[in-house]
Amino acid sequence: MRLICVLYFSFFLTTIVAQENVRVSFSLIDETTKAIIERSAIKLEVKGRVFYSNTNYKSRDTIELQLNKNDVLNISASASGFDHLQRNFNLSEYDKLIRKEKVIPIELQFEFDGQNIIEIDVNATYEPEVVFSSDSISVSDFEVIDEQNMLLLTYPKRLEKSSELIWSQNGEILNRVDIPATAVELIRDYQGNIYLKCNESTYLISKNQQLNLQKVDEEGLENYILPILDTLEADRVYFSNYNEWYPAFDYFMVKKADSSYTTIKHIEDSEMMEHYRAEYKWADVRTKLWAWDMEAESGIDREIWVGANIFTNTIYYEKPYSPMFLVDEVLMIFDHYSDLLFKVDAYNCETFDSTSINYHTNSRKSGWERELIQDPITKSVFTYFDYVGNTTLKQIDFDSGKLIGNYKLFYRYVENITIYNDKVYYIYRPFESMQKKYLYVETLDEMKERYN
Repeated sequence: MRLICVLYFSFFLTTIVAQENVRVSFSLIDETTKAIIERSAIKLEVKGRVFYSNTNYKSRDTIELQLNKNDVLNISASASGFDHLQRNFNLSEYDKLIRKEKVIPIELQFEFDGQNIIEIDVNATYEPEVVFSSDSISVSDFEVIDEQNMLLLTYPKRLEKSSELIWSQNGEILNRVDIPATAVELIRDYQGNIYLKCNESTYLISKNQQLNLQKVDEEGLENYILPILDTLEADRVYFSNYNEWYPAFDYFMVKKADSSYTTIKHIEDSEMMEHYRAEYKWADVRTKLWAWDMEAESGIDREIWVGANIFTNTIYYEKPYSPMFLVDEVLMIFDHYSDLLFKVDAYNCETFDSTSINYHTNSRKSGWERELIQDPITKSVFTYFDYVGNTTLKQIDFDSGKLIGNYKLFYRYVENITIYNDKVYYIYRPFESMQKKYLYVETLDEMKERYN
C-alpha cells in the first residue's frame, strides 16, 4: 500500500511539473467576408474538463492556461448570426511557441447561419481611411508633407527591379518620376529635407511637385547632416556621434555664434560594452596582431577594433537605442540603459529633472518594438508594442514616464508607422491577397474608442 501511494504521488508530481503556462489568443473571423467578429461565447476543455468559459470573449484577447503541452484543446464557440463552432487543437504542434512563452494565435472562422439579420447599420462597420491606393503599384515608403500631400516611393512588382517617386495630393497623383537607380528608402533630415537613398547613391528631392532629383555627397550627408537631430532659435544645434557598431555614444550641443561644444549626455549600454570588449580575449593570434596594428595606426583601442569587426556580427549584439527629442525648450532623453527619462534645459544643457521609465524592460514578453515616434505637430512621443501581429501605440507621459492611452491599429502586420498631427499613417496589404500595398490613416481618437 505504501509503495502504491509513493508511485501515485510521483506520478501526480510529474503531471504537475509537466504543465506549462500556455497563452492563447483567438481571432474571430467571418469565413465569408473575412471581417473581424468582435465577441463570442467561448469554452475551452481538455479531456472533458472545462479550463475556461466566457460568454463575452473579445476577439484577440489573451487567455492564460496551465496545461500539458501534449494536451488536445477542445474549443467550443458561438457568435450571434453564425453556426456553432467546435475545433480541436493539439498543443504539441505549438511546442516552440510554448517554450518561448509566446502567445499561440488561433483563427476561428465562423460560418453564417443563413438567417436574416434585421436592422443592420452599414455605417457602423469601421475601416481605416485609404490615403493612397493603386491596382498596379505598391507603396514601399512614404513621407508626410502635410495632411493633403504625400511623397511616395512605389514599385510595380519588386522594388529592386523598378520604382518611381509619386507626389500624391488627397489620394490623386499630381506627378511621378522614374528612379534612375535601385531605390532603398526615403530619409529626412532635421530641416525637413527628404532624400531618396539608393544602393550606390543618394538624391535630394525638391520640396515641390516637380520632384527634381539632385545627387548629393553621401559622405557629407552621413557625417555632417544626418547626425544633427534638431535646432533651437537657429543658434543652437543638437547632434550625436552615434554609430550603430558601438554600444555607446554622446549627445552634444554647439552654438553657431562661437562654435563652442557642450556635452549633453553620455549614453552607454554597459552590459553590451562588457561583451563587446571581451571579444578581444577570445580572438585568435592573427586577429590580435591585426588589432594591435590598427590601434597603432588609428589610436583607437584594439578591443574596439575586434568588437566592431567580430562581436557586432554575432546574434548577441544589439545596437544602442536611446533617442532624444526637443519638446519646446526641453530636451527629452530616453536613456533605456539607466531606465530614466532625463529632462535637459535646451539652452544651458543642464539636467533639471529625471523620471523612471520601464516600458522597455522585458521586451521579449511585452513585444516592445524598440522604437519611439514623435508627432512633429503636437510634439507628443509614442512607442508601440507588437502582439501576434497586432500593433498597439501608447503615449509616453513626460511627467510620470508612464504609458498613457491604448491605440490599437485596425490591421495586423503593418509597416512604416508614422504619426502626424494625431493621425497614424502606415502601409498595409492583406495577407495572401492580390491587393497592392496601400497607405492608410487612422486618427488616435478613433483608435482609442475602438480599443476601449
